[in-house]
Amino acid sequence: MKNTNLRRVTRHEDFTFYRRGKVWYYKCYNRDGKLLCGHSTGCKSRTAAQKYCEELRRNGLIYSQSNKPFRAYASHFFDDDGLYLRYAKASGHEYSRSYIRKLQSVTKRYLIPAFGDRPLNGITMNDVKSALFDLKEKRKLSNKTLNDILSIFRIIITDVMNNGLIFLSPINGIKSFARNPRPRNAFELADAVLILHSDFSSEKIRIYLLVAALTGMRASEILAIRKETLHKTYIEVKDQIQNKTLRPTKTKTTRIVPIIPELYAILHGMIGNDFVFEGIREGVPSNELRKLLKKLMPEKRLAQGYCLHSFRHFCNTQMLSENISPVKVAAVLGHSIGTVSQIQKAYTNFTETDFSEVYEFQKKYFHLLND
Repeated sequence: MKNTNLRRVTRHEDFTFYRRGKVWYYKCYNRDGKLLCGHSTGCKSRTAAQKYCEELRRNGLIYSQSNKPFRAYASHFFDDDGLYLRYAKASGHEYSRSYIRKLQSVTKRYLIPAFGDRPLNGITMNDVKSALFDLKEKRKLSNKTLNDILSIFRIIITDVMNNGLIFLSPINGIKSFARNPRPRNAFELADAVLILHSDFSSEKIRIYLLVAALTGMRASEILAIRKETLHKTYIEVKDQIQNKTLRPTKTKTTRIVPIIPELYAILHGMIGNDFVFEGIREGVPSNELRKLLKKLMPEKRLAQGYCLHSFRHFCNTQMLSENISPVKVAAVLGHSIGTVSQIQKAYTNFTETDFSEVYEFQKKYFHLLND
């Protein structure tokens, strides 16, 4: 026979009430979401029982989603099949494999060790500051790495807040660490000439660097040049090689990069099964250039921040010095929107026939750098 004195009532997020005789009891949930044994509130009205339980919750004596440990919330947050990345992909935000690995690595290496056992509603601003300073002083992390950690932590905390689990962010008001980035200046013309007249392990590496100097293409974009994207008067830059995989360009757009006949002939003659720079592994040109710079100009390399990307700066600088329109320079280099007037970007659609000044620039510098 059923006990009519036992009556279940509305289930709340963190606890469930029922009445036994004249006294109200509650059951709360463990960290796996399972109901625990009932406890008496000592209250004879439902309203008083609810207030009693809410006071227990405020004092951390009743488990709720808001006092779930950070570890439980964050451990699988950036999993490939997790909700965050699945939704990002569905909404058109295609993250690179390297960025996803960075999200996962930073969470596992730094955030979980720092906040793992703390409840979500128990992380304070001072906790965050202390954790960052510990990483800076004990792990000797750079300011850039600390800012990356803070940025990824912000993604998780924003999700926690959006789900209504906390109402105040522990990182509101925490500023990024000041960065003193090393310079990455453009190669001076004399230095670029010296580099491109030096010996490399293969002629392909030298041509790779020549393409970087004449087109301003990114390292990963040069590796992606292949039969279908190489045309007699231009390169169609629509993707890049990252982690041995073709991916969209950094700005997720396609652009035309003019090339003169002399450069086309060289690149066309290098086509293997499909790719122009077949057999060149990611990072190899950069490493070879670094070794050469250490040999040719060790002090200047450090002072100027010379690296492979300096050829992109070189191309940008030299085209501007030849009085080529900044809008055309930006179009060739594929600068993201915002670096050029958005109106100009929206209403300008260049084809290869619009780049006569760029062809003249390439012809002049091709002979300076290659002859």
